Amino acid sequence: MTAGTMAGSSTDSSTGSSAPGAVGSLLSSILSEDVFRPAEPHSIEETGLTASLIETLMLKYVALIGSASGRQIADNICLPLPLLEPIYQSLRQRQLFVHTGSAQLGDYVYTLTDQGRQRAKAAMEQCSYIGAAPVPLDEYIVSVDAQSVRAEAPRRAQLQKLSPTSPSSRRFWTRSAPPLTAARGCSCTERRATARPRLPSG
Repeated sequence: MTAGTMAGSSTDSSTGSSAPGAVGSLLSSILSEDVFRPAEPHSIEETGLTASLIETLMLKYVALIGSASGRQIADNICLPLPLLEPIYQSLRQRQLFVHTGSAQLGDYVYTLTDQGRQRAKAAMEQCSYIGAAPVPLDEYIVSVDAQSVRAEAPRRAQLQKLSPTSPSSRRFWTRSAPPLTAARGCSCTERRATARPRLPSG
């Protein structure tokens, strides 16, 4: 899973992994909603990633296309623009990024300096991936659990809308609705009387 990044779980600063209790509370909050949506991070710490990893993705992307606005870069790595502002500032101060013009809504168009291109080239040699910022493994596991069929609980009225209103269909849903709403399997077979062939007399 990539970083439409899940946040809201506390992370251990020494390991970058979420505490078990925090993961459980995150899953509970996710399952309380009808539709799974990754929580938007509001700080670099909430992404579970390092600033160095994020800026490497930014450098490689700009090296690939030549120049890009701040929002375009943020969209490519799937992180909110305000969260990246400290990284933009750091890249400018270290003369890796330079802005070459203005963009809409107070944004800027960025390109790489010679030093920035060298940094991006070295990063590309180590890993050629360019795209969305990754999600920490434990948060990925939580998101998979949240989208499991076990988290789904269809209501009988919703199931009945999918079937005809014949008497046999009503009998079927009467038997199958309870296990389906509990996300369990059920047998959908129905006994039918069969006529036995008669042997000819004589």
